[in-house]
Amino acid sequence: MNGSVDNETDKDRHSPPVDENTLNGPPPTTWNDCKHAKLRQFPGRGTQIEWLECLGHGEEGIVYKASIGNSEPVAIKVFWRTLRPNPQPLPRGGFRAVEWPFEDESRIVALIEKIKWAMSTNPEIKIRKGPTTYKNAVRNFYSFSNKGRQSLQTSSRQGLPDPPPFPPLPTCHK
Repeated sequence: MNGSVDNETDKDRHSPPVDENTLNGPPPTTWNDCKHAKLRQFPGRGTQIEWLECLGHGEEGIVYKASIGNSEPVAIKVFWRTLRPNPQPLPRGGFRAVEWPFEDESRIVALIEKIKWAMSTNPEIKIRKGPTTYKNAVRNFYSFSNKGRQSLQTSSRQGLPDPPPFPPLPTCHK
């Protein structure tokens, strides 16, 4: 379990938060995949979209109810900023990264997908309840990676509680 979560290299910072692979099969769950999670592409990419109605908008973008290729309605979020913003210079030198909601939400959804898959295929996962340190939070997160799941039988994991059941993910129906 080397390295911190989201410790970006220059290459990571300039790569999009979307994987070139489609959302078919299990997600990649190496520790590096977990630290630098990327959203897999929708398998129906390029399919005709029927925009049904606008559901709402906010600071980050606009959400539509849509049907993709005669499927059930889904929610599609279109972000205002589609390109990563340039870092802002600081008065005393250096730069500050500017928040990019598209990246943040893509990584969160990718992580949820990895955790959900790991929990559905390995009910033996153990986590530290109510972690109070960064180190323990990262260890919990590591439990969902390939190596973390393989090391479940080690003495350091004995006596730890099971995570709560994974909640159902909401779907968009109106």
